[in-house]
Amino acid sequence: MRIAIITVAGISNRFNHGVKDKVLKAIYYEGDPRRTLLFRQCRQCRDMDRIILVGGYQYEALSSYVERIIEEQVQRRILLVRNEHYEDWSSGYSLHRGLETAFQLCDSNNDEIVFLEGDLALDAPSLAVVMEKNLDVITFNKETIDSSKSVVVYEDGDGEYRYVFSREHGLLQIDRPFRRIWNSGQVWKFRDMEKLKAADAKFLDEAITGTNLEIIQRYFDGMSQDKICVLPFRFWVNCNKREDWRYLDRQNFWEAIA
Repeated sequence: MRIAIITVAGISNRFNHGVKDKVLKAIYYEGDPRRTLLFRQCRQCRDMDRIILVGGYQYEALSSYVERIIEEQVQRRILLVRNEHYEDWSSGYSLHRGLETAFQLCDSNNDEIVFLEGDLALDAPSLAVVMEKNLDVITFNKETIDSSKSVVVYEDGDGEYRYVFSREHGLLQIDRPFRRIWNSGQVWKFRDMEKLKAADAKFLDEAITGTNLEIIQRYFDGMSQDKICVLPFRFWVNCNKREDWRYLDRQNFWEAIA
């Protein structure tokens, strides 16, 4: 079973800042309703057996969009899941809700899960490489690391991969020596379901209001490098603001929807 989890539950504060008509960022469009982050990600995941969408903010609008706009051959692979804590807890609970559903579908040692944060614009060839790898995958992009918005991944002196992120979008600090450092691509592939279940269980016990990195870090802790592939995205935009969406428009990103 090959499963994609896409989380789109957040309230899109920065995307809706100063705007009267609030929208769910993942389904925002101007003109053609297919020109959305969600449409592109679902299209890029169309070869997965299941696509789990975790919503929360404007959940009914999300459900309606999937029913009206997403193509039938993709739509039948989609499972919608609601995060009831999208306002008071952080992104970790959205990933947990997606994993909770995925674990009900997994039934063999060959299962794998690809997790994508729902505010990303990605090039399809790079994402296809992530999906095809027979290893766990950590991704990075080639943008400058900016503490106000970046998720940092680095390889420490023991050869383990560690993440740093500021929930307040403030300064970042790394407290240990490191060999390499990247701006995270915020897409991951998990192939060890038992280890992933254990990471999710620890999250529920110890950090239920934390970010999705609480689960991801627990999963990769102690994992040997020969099981992990670190892959780049050729094109990557974290669509935080409406100007980011318009930048994608100027780059003709939405035209490549076939």
